Amino acid sequence: MSSQNIAMILTRQILQKVRLLGARLATSIGPVGREEPAYQRAQRQAMALLDQGFHMGGLIRASRDEWHKR
Repeated sequence: MSSQNIAMILTRQILQKVRLLGARLATSIGPVGREEPAYQRAQRQAMALLDQGFHMGGLIRASRDEWHKR
């Protein structure tokens, strides 16, 4: 799986906790969260939801071929 950078706004208290955790693990802030069990669990749940897909409502009343008749 590839990674992507994101920007987020954190409270000073959360940022301080992340910095302390990063210092304890001798790493930068970016990889800190990825090592936490809660992060890994949330990532697995999110990927399972994406694999499952979402029903957006509505009914399909015509086939693809019917929509694309010329």
